[in-house]
Amino acid sequence: MKYYLAYGPNLNLVQMRQRCPNARVVGYTYLFGARLVFRGSKNGCFLTTDFQQPWCPSMVGCGVYEISDKDEQALDVYAGVPYFYQKQTMQVQCVWDVTTRREVVHNIEAILYTLPASHPLGVPSRRYLQECKSGYDDFHFSFLPLRQALIDSSPEPHTK
Repeated sequence: MKYYLAYGPNLNLVQMRQRCPNARVVGYTYLFGARLVFRGSKNGCFLTTDFQQPWCPSMVGCGVYEISDKDEQALDVYAGVPYFYQKQTMQVQCVWDVTTRREVVHNIEAILYTLPASHPLGVPSRRYLQECKSGYDDFHFSFLPLRQALIDSSPEPHTK
């Protein structure tokens, strides 16, 4: 059994079902000491996690999916591994049910896709941002981390 941590458009249940039809929602968790930012390429800006100091008070909500090998291959292609996103594994202490908020799994290892810090910060397309917002709705997450990611990823205003 493999687990996958989603924090961007793959929180969107409709899109995730299209990409990975065998994936099953297990619940949600938080990555502590992390924040969301948008990083880009010539094809646009996309959401990623930025790990700060472990003591940093920020956290990122993630949907947790159980995935098959075929789903993992589809996610690798979607994320452009290893040329765009990088794949890593994370230890997750606790996963809670989206509806009941009760613990359903604990002490698991899960796959996470992140963009390297070498990709510049930037602003995503409206469509991409809406896909992320839909996923945040699906998992009952606050939009505040997405709003903060937009602020943290926006170019500095020019001063005269």
